Amino acid sequence: MRPLIEESRFNRLLLRATLLPLLLMALLSALLIGQILYLVQAARRTQHSNAVIACATEGVKLILDQEVGKRGFLLMGEPQFLEPYQRSLATVPPQLDQLADLVKDNPAQANRVAAIRPLYDQLTEESKLQIARRQTGVANGAAGVDLARTKQILDDLRTRTAEFNREEETLREERAARAMQAAEATIISALLAALCGGGILAVVSRGQLRELADDYSAASATVRSHAQVIKNREIYLSTTLQSVGEGVIATDNHGMVTLMNREAELMTGVTAADTIGRKLADDIFCLMDEQHPRQRVSSPVLGALRDGLSLREEGLLQTPNGLVGPILVSAAPIQAAREEGEAAAAASGVVLAFRDITERKRAEEALLQAKDAAESASRTKSLFLANMSHELRTPLNAVIGYSEMLQEEAEDEGMEHFIDDLRKINGAGKHLLALINDILDLSKIEAGKMELYLETFDVCATVQEVEGTVQTLISRKNNTLIVHCAEGVTTMRADLTKVRQAL
Repeated sequence: MRPLIEESRFNRLLLRATLLPLLLMALLSALLIGQILYLVQAARRTQHSNAVIACATEGVKLILDQEVGKRGFLLMGEPQFLEPYQRSLATVPPQLDQLADLVKDNPAQANRVAAIRPLYDQLTEESKLQIARRQTGVANGAAGVDLARTKQILDDLRTRTAEFNREEETLREERAARAMQAAEATIISALLAALCGGGILAVVSRGQLRELADDYSAASATVRSHAQVIKNREIYLSTTLQSVGEGVIATDNHGMVTLMNREAELMTGVTAADTIGRKLADDIFCLMDEQHPRQRVSSPVLGALRDGLSLREEGLLQTPNGLVGPILVSAAPIQAAREEGEAAAAASGVVLAFRDITERKRAEEALLQAKDAAESASRTKSLFLANMSHELRTPLNAVIGYSEMLQEEAEDEGMEHFIDDLRKINGAGKHLLALINDILDLSKIEAGKMELYLETFDVCATVQEVEGTVQTLISRKNNTLIVHCAEGVTTMRADLTKVRQAL
């Protein structure tokens, strides 16, 4: 049966309606993920700039601490003033190495760090000489110390570090600005993509939904048309069932009555309104054995549901009003329609059709009585023929015997004019005896008393014997008898006398 909505087309529309939102979501997700990754990268670069600036600031602070400690020692000559100097002297080189590592991907900044390192080394060498002179007592206090070169180196360090920090701050501001622009672009592009995608999805989905709506409308119209056809068929079927001359009862697969026509109401004595929806129990429809009216016949409904086969049974109908005359019941399972190759499903119900066969039973009884009377008359006739044949054969044998004796005496006495008449009397007697014997054989056959004496004999010899017997009769009429017996014919086992008679 052709489906109301083409399955492949419906699946195609459904797949399209499902994939479009998924593709739009995938595109938006890819866009957002790309923008987020870019923002994360920009944030990392900003953090990197902050780390570079912090490292550079820490390095300048350590160099200043180193210089302050040195000058305190040069002024006061106390060893405790060298502690900050010693700590910075051990910490600044690793700090500069770390700063160089942080800016290795930026050639300009890497060059500035490379320029700061020699200046720091020069400052460290000058500081060591000044401290050594102070410790050996070459100069007393700061008067004898030449700080002009140290100040120039320190100023160069400050200038280089300031340039380095300004450049890194500029980079940080640019990166922050790009990150902000990227965030704004992400928001704007996401909104635009969502609006555009939503618009495209709405347009496409509208067309697909319109196609589905058209299919649904066509399917609904087809369903309504089929429903009307089914309703008309139900009316036609109901009218037909009410007009048939047989009782009809239908049940579902649980034996519950679903339909009952007017004839069934008349035969069972119950109404359809009281029966439909109830189980077809013994108090509504029960089939009793004709020979033993108190013994139930197996339920045709249960048999049809169990075996899935049509059944026909006869019996007496037991109703709430008592026994009804003999009926013929036909039970047929209701099988659902199935496609080619599909396994047969269990019966969904049973239809019972039954009719009163009282008149048929009476006719059958009358036919049976007539048959018995005819058989009795036939037996009487056969008995009469047998007795009559027996009574006739005795005098006929006497006639034949006396005619033969008289014929012999007439031949001995030379009475030629009697011989011909006596032969005729003898021939007529034998002919009449043969007819009586045939009648007796027929009566034996009808009475079922014909006996066969089986023996094995040669077929060709029997045929030749019969041929010799009838050849005289044939030649009297100037006829010719030609017998062909095949070479392969040998013997047979039968009653030789009956076979000879038949030939």
